Amino acid sequence: MTNPAIDLNELKEIMDNDMELIQDCFSDFIDDMPQIYEEIKKAVLEKNAQNLDASAHKLKGTLRYLAADMKQRALLTMRFSCITDFSAKIDKL
Repeated sequence: MTNPAIDLNELKEIMDNDMELIQDCFSDFIDDMPQIYEEIKKAVLEKNAQNLDASAHKLKGTLRYLAADMKQRALLTMRFSCITDFSAKIDKL
């Protein structure tokens, strides 16, 4: 059995079972995601650790708020890679 990307029970708890608020948050996420993705892509292509870290941090916060634990952990790993030995790791992407 695989873990879901979003823990719906946790999300309902975080948002006090307000389904309208949950829908609004996902709508905002869908609207914001293309820009965040482009920021991450640009930072990787430019090998810019500071911008990659900032964009990953922005996405991580959003995913945490949406109870997306697995994706959040992946972004934490990406942020750690930015801080430690960025140039060696970025060439492998």
